[in-house]
Amino acid sequence: MLLSGVVSATEPQHIKDARIAKEQAAISAQQLKEKEAAAKKKRAVVKTEVKTETKSETIPFSEEQREDAKLTKGQTKVVQEGANGEKKLIYKVTYKNGKETARELVSEEVTQQPISRVVALGTYVAPPPKPKPTTTPAPQTTNPSGATALCRDGTLSYSQNRRGTCSHHGGVSVWY
Repeated sequence: MLLSGVVSATEPQHIKDARIAKEQAAISAQQLKEKEAAAKKKRAVVKTEVKTETKSETIPFSEEQREDAKLTKGQTKVVQEGANGEKKLIYKVTYKNGKETARELVSEEVTQQPISRVVALGTYVAPPPKPKPTTTPAPQTTNPSGATALCRDGTLSYSQNRRGTCSHHGGVSVWY
């Protein structure tokens, strides 16, 4: 302390003014650094905000296929048109300094159920066409050797007894 008093007493005025200006500049620089550090601290403060958001989503309809014997095999027919459903989703969203940082599903509610589309698939197969009837031979008027009866379809029966004669041929037309 004594030395500084001696220096300041013997120091010329212009040097003293320069030294004081340097000290004030150093103090101002220090104060500026402190202000910048405080501002940086303020900027480091995170503003957190939590909001609730509601979103609607479409629920797509499904398709059912049912067999239908009234439709020819390979044909299809829409029995009932489908309709999409809808659900409401509620989220809790967290924002930090205005940017989304987290999203949590709070609830999910179906507001409209989807309606399935129903399509009938044909399974009917037409029976094969009936064969054309064959022409029956003209009934024989004479008794061929050994035949006991002439059946209604024109065939001959060689049965030894009368039971069951021509039963598969429409019955007996003429007995011999």
